Amino acid sequence: MKFSRLSRLRDALRTRDWLGIAIELAVVTLGVLLAFQIDQWGDRRKRADEERQYMAQLYADARVGADELRPILETHRKFLREAGQALLAQGDSGKIAALPPGPGFGCGLPGFAPAPYNDTAYADIVQSGRLGLLSDPALRTAVRDLAASQQLGATEVVSSRQQLLIFMPPIDPYYRVSIDRKFRPLCHIDWPQLLSDQRAVNAIARGVRRHLQVVQARERTYQQTMRVEQMLACKLNKPECR
Repeated sequence: MKFSRLSRLRDALRTRDWLGIAIELAVVTLGVLLAFQIDQWGDRRKRADEERQYMAQLYADARVGADELRPILETHRKFLREAGQALLAQGDSGKIAALPPGPGFGCGLPGFAPAPYNDTAYADIVQSGRLGLLSDPALRTAVRDLAASQQLGATEVVSSRQQLLIFMPPIDPYYRVSIDRKFRPLCHIDWPQLLSDQRAVNAIARGVRRHLQVVQARERTYQQTMRVEQMLACKLNKPECR
């Protein structure tokens, strides 16, 4: 077929059959353009499939990350509520007597809740270069923002844990730590005695401040995670899309 067309083209040139030459050139050009368009269509379809698979992975990661952040945030908030209640009771014997006597009350300071599994997962995604698979610039920006928020939150947690080593010595004498019959840890704070020691009160107050900074950073990450999750749900036509 190819050689036949070339032969016809040579014959048309020899006989100066300009109409035949034009027709042969048009057929060849059309064939090249058609082949190019088919290749382009195949590349676009492959890229669209890769983008959809990538978005599905990001969506699954965002959902897991949000699910893990919720209880972590509640742990922080619980400590802030309880420690705040105890600190505000200082100097008031009636309020001190009314503090819950049971184990666990205000025991969140000795350690910050563990970071979610993907505290830096989105940073890895940005650095991998795969972010270019996302064709929506708004979604790319949202993922970058989430990566930045995760990195900031992870840095805040590390810094807070380091400062905790400084805060703990004045507080440690008022902690009573044990285990129950199922070997689960139990913690009890002697709040009446602690609140009479200003050094311990100062340490608790500093710990509250650090917890507040951590929870604010993680709340920003949670909100950004939910935003990315919602954008991806709509891109993937999930029922969660609102």
